[in-house]
Amino acid sequence: MGYAQMVFKTLGKQITPPNMVGLMSLWADIEPIRQVRLHPDFMDFAKRIGLVAAWEKYGWPDLPPDPSHRNPTLSDQD
Repeated sequence: MGYAQMVFKTLGKQITPPNMVGLMSLWADIEPIRQVRLHPDFMDFAKRIGLVAAWEKYGWPDLPPDPSHRNPTLSDQD
C-alpha cells in the first residue's frame, strides 16, 4: 500500500523464505508500491537486509531505487 516504514518493519532484518514474496512485490512498477522504493530510507533497508551486497555482486536491478547509489564500475561492465 506504499507505507514504507511498515514494509521495512514487516520484512525484518534479513532476507528469509517467508518474506521473499513481499520483497519480490517491491519491484512491481505500480503505485503505491513504487513509493516504497523511492522512500529515502529504502537504501538503508536494502543494505541492512543484504540486498545491496547482492546487487554489488550480481548486478543492480532494472528498477534501482536511486541511480546515484549504483556502483559505476559495475554498470561499466554491462
